[in-house]
Amino acid sequence: MTPHGFRPTHASLLFEAGARMKQVQAHLGHSTKTIMNVYTRVTKKVKEETANSFGNYMKNGKSWVNL
Repeated sequence: MTPHGFRPTHASLLFEAGARMKQVQAHLGHSTKTIMNVYTRVTKKVKEETANSFGNYMKNGKSWVNL
């Protein structure tokens, strides 16, 4: 694998670590569209955080009707 092959993992981990889009864009040198559509993946940690956030939201008495 070439170093270029690690770009999707690198981009995804940057976002997981809290980097902002402009920071990732400057670091990788691509447009935001390319970064989001080509390079980023949803990591296991981010999936878990999303599920936990939704669970907490629902636990606090929210419902889809209120959205």
